[in-house]
Amino acid sequence: MNSISKNSAITFSSQILIFVLGLATSIILARALGPKGKGMYTLLILIPTVMLKLGSLGIEAANVYFTGSKKYKIEDIVSNSLLSSILLGSILFLLFFKKITEIKLSFNRKLPKDSIGYDVKACFGNLDNF
Repeated sequence: MNSISKNSAITFSSQILIFVLGLATSIILARALGPKGKGMYTLLILIPTVMLKLGSLGIEAANVYFTGSKKYKIEDIVSNSLLSSILLGSILFLLFFKKITEIKLSFNRKLPKDSIGYDVKACFGNLDNF
């Protein structure tokens, strides 16, 4: 088996394994948490995932492209990545902190026991320490 075929087979096998493990994890979570718990879990995972996607702005792909094309020095690419990471990360952190504060304020009122907000409040516990 030549190198390309071997590497392709390894990559394909690892992708299949990742898919099967992800499917098994999803099934176990759905069974263990139930519909409400799975929804809360999804909400807790969604916020950082969206922030990561918004914050990257394709910079990692640009780094790979510009490094491979040798249009810029590595030092310039690294410094650009660090600067943009610090700036975008700070902005997204402030936005996230503002949103958490809004959620905290909305949790201070009485919620009906059958509402999703009540379940999220129970999941987070006491938010006064934020």
